[in-house]
Amino acid sequence: MISTVKAAAIDQLKDDTAVKALLGGEFVYPGHFAGTQKIPGCYVTGSDRTAPRPGYMTSRHRDVEAELVVNAFHAGTAKQADDLATAVDTCLAGSPLANTHGWQSRTTEQFEEDSRLHHRTVRFEFSYSLQD
Repeated sequence: MISTVKAAAIDQLKDDTAVKALLGGEFVYPGHFAGTQKIPGCYVTGSDRTAPRPGYMTSRHRDVEAELVVNAFHAGTAKQADDLATAVDTCLAGSPLANTHGWQSRTTEQFEEDSRLHHRTVRFEFSYSLQD
């Protein structure tokens, strides 16, 4: 299911006018930054952990705790990278994806000396339920 959520998040980011304006286009990709992709750009990864609910054998319900990570890279100023991270946060946490709940985010920042890129990581934690 995380692959479905990740694909929906990528689509939502690509459709967001503020994110597109800061990136100069729909430069949102699945996976990790490898140093050769488009800058500025956002790279989305995700993971989840699942646990059966009590009574799973009859109800077939599972609760899922998920993490979505958006790595945003910008070659401009630190403020431009901050603005991009804020737009990503507003886009995803401000309008959570369907059938998900409890979105929380935190952002870290760093400057990549070797590539001279400003790097912001926005981590989202949220939940959803599945029925097998």
